[in-house]
Amino acid sequence: MKAKPTPDRDVLSALIETHRLSMRALVRCLEDNGALKPGQFADALHMSMENSQDEADVLALAMLHNLRRALIE
Repeated sequence: MKAKPTPDRDVLSALIETHRLSMRALVRCLEDNGALKPGQFADALHMSMENSQDEADVLALAMLHNLRRALIE
């Protein structure tokens, strides 16, 4: 069953997508400038997620997973 679209859900979705795209752009710029090795941030993010699974909020982990996936693609 799909959740009914609401203005709050639309705003939250837009905020999450904007954050994901801006982080992806920042990481790409840092990689292009040599400040980060390709994949370095995604790997560090994965380790951080693994280490904080028991104490982090499920929504936060889902957002981090989506960000990591976007960085890998």
